[in-house]
Amino acid sequence: MNAEYSIHRYDGILFEGSSSLKRRYPGSVRRMFLLNILAFLYLISVCNGCSFPFKSQRDDQQKYSAKTLSEKQEQHAWDNKNVRRDYLVLAKDLVSKGFYEVALVQLECAAKENPRQAEVHHFKGVCHRELGSYKTAVKDFKKALSINGEFAPAYDGLGITFDLLGEKKKACENFLFAIKLNPARADFYNNVGYSQMGAGNLKDAEQYFEKSIILDPDFRLANNNLAICYGLQGRDNEAFSLFLRYMSASQAWNNMGYIFQRKGEKKKAITAFKRATELDPKLKAAKKNQTVIKDEADTTKNLGPKEERLFPPGVNEGVKKEDTRPGLEVIQFEPLMKDSKGIRTMHQDRNSSSSHDKVP
Repeated sequence: MNAEYSIHRYDGILFEGSSSLKRRYPGSVRRMFLLNILAFLYLISVCNGCSFPFKSQRDDQQKYSAKTLSEKQEQHAWDNKNVRRDYLVLAKDLVSKGFYEVALVQLECAAKENPRQAEVHHFKGVCHRELGSYKTAVKDFKKALSINGEFAPAYDGLGITFDLLGEKKKACENFLFAIKLNPARADFYNNVGYSQMGAGNLKDAEQYFEKSIILDPDFRLANNNLAICYGLQGRDNEAFSLFLRYMSASQAWNNMGYIFQRKGEKKKAITAFKRATELDPKLKAAKKNQTVIKDEADTTKNLGPKEERLFPPGVNEGVKKEDTRPGLEVIQFEPLMKDSKGIRTMHQDRNSSSSHDKVP
């Protein structure tokens, strides 16, 4: 073969080996051919996840992959933590608004995420108590204390539940445990005071209310309860003056009517409710109380000589479930007993009101 003209064939590709062939295929075509081959090899390397043929790029890719995996793991852990926290936060908000059944659903989810969280079981107890399942509530509060024996709100919750069950001694013991663990909580002193007032220990109740007010002078709930305690001890002018600090005159007169009714002073109660409605004809509590006291008077007239009333006039504590008579309303800014974290409790003595006249 002529040495000046030789073509080598390899898998169907022509490779020129003579100057004459070079003349037939310009250099730009040859360069384009080689560039296409390199681009093809690079595309294959990228699709396979490597940075061939550059070692530094391959190392960067490995570092990036490791960093991405670590970030994903951290994000997953953060998401799980936030899910548990969100369940509990949502439940607290629902409880504060009185949506106890819905809150229980969220608390069950929170308990599955972290069954060893005392606060979750505490709020389950709050929900069950407010729904009337007192025995279940007791179990929930005790479960919270088994996890954290120094969780004061659970003792306070137990105290309120036992108080509702009529077990005043157990209620007082748990309230005092809560105070021992956290003596700076004004609501704890208010709650034990309310329990003592319900048990008839008015002097002890007064002391606890006063301690609560010392810790928080603007605690309207404790001031309201202290005014009722004054009235039940016959200190009507002190009670009336204290009511007037936080409510209108019509509301204060309504509350005084409630106190008179509880003491059996029916004529004074009627006068107080009448003055309340005169000052504020739209005051629903006073209107309702007038109707209740009138119905009680009519019932008393219709009783036979051997018949007895189930309960003394104006007493709302311990009313049997089958007794459906409405109780008197006490107007107030907050409920008479308050649970930890601002949770409101369902008591029968519930509202409060007030007049600048002298107490009848």
